[in-house]
Amino acid sequence: MELNALEKSILQTITYFAIYHFPLTALEVFRNLWQTPVGATIVSVEVGLTDLIEKEIIASRDGFFFLKKQAEDPVRLRRERYLVAKEKMEKGLKYIKLMARLPFARAVFVVNNLGYLNAPDDADIDLAIISAKNRIWTARFVCAGLMKLFNKRPTAKTQKNRICLSFFVDENQLDLRSLAYESDIHFTYWIRQFMPVCGDEALINRFFTANGWTSQSLPNLWPINVNERWRVTGASTFKRSSETILSGRAGDWLEKFLKKWQLKIMPRRLLELAVSNPKDVVLGDAVLKFHDKDTRLAIRDRWQKEVADVF
Repeated sequence: MELNALEKSILQTITYFAIYHFPLTALEVFRNLWQTPVGATIVSVEVGLTDLIEKEIIASRDGFFFLKKQAEDPVRLRRERYLVAKEKMEKGLKYIKLMARLPFARAVFVVNNLGYLNAPDDADIDLAIISAKNRIWTARFVCAGLMKLFNKRPTAKTQKNRICLSFFVDENQLDLRSLAYESDIHFTYWIRQFMPVCGDEALINRFFTANGWTSQSLPNLWPINVNERWRVTGASTFKRSSETILSGRAGDWLEKFLKKWQLKIMPRRLLELAVSNPKDVVLGDAVLKFHDKDTRLAIRDRWQKEVADVF
């Protein structure tokens, strides 16, 4: 079927979100537009959506747009998941407030589906954390240790509403471009959908600036403006005093010790994946990434195939 550049871009966008059963409003299509053609506006996007409906590629209901071939009711599902996501946010914030007061945790983001309020009921609460310079292993130890203490870490049998700490990045090495695959649409959206719930505004801005390369594909998608009731502060006497004590050689020694100890007790599968799949599992001093079931390539291939079936 013959489509113009804007219609192709709209279809690529809606197809990606269809994988997550997430229909979009016209404004959301514009904001999330994949590789936006030059000159595209909200008005031209609305015209493109109308044309794609007439070509029977997409459908619309209650102001939401989705692929016509979708079997489930995506509008109903989006509304249900929004309510689920709000509940998960309230539950997760209790523990985020505690982690934010731990040493060397500089910023906390809610990520994955919950980052854009599209959470299935059985999902865990995924977080990404920016650590202080040269303290990434210490930050992971204190955050994961606290969640272990509260029995809130996900297990093979229980994920629902557990706190998943699968991503840490050093505050001085925030550019994640090296972790992206070719045409990595999911990773690009993933970064742009980080929901900052804790952290200094300057640091949060620095994270998005460091990953400005994502704007090449998503020029209209600005960082999420978080509701104030979901923002927490990270100041505490314990945080300040412990960071002061561990700012010098004692902290350097502890960082090396905790890295060695955590690697020693880490599941063999993660150690092996860090070698065989170094973009999925990263065990370094700037990034800790524990995505042992990273589906980015499968998502990219599925997205490309579904788009190609229409073009």
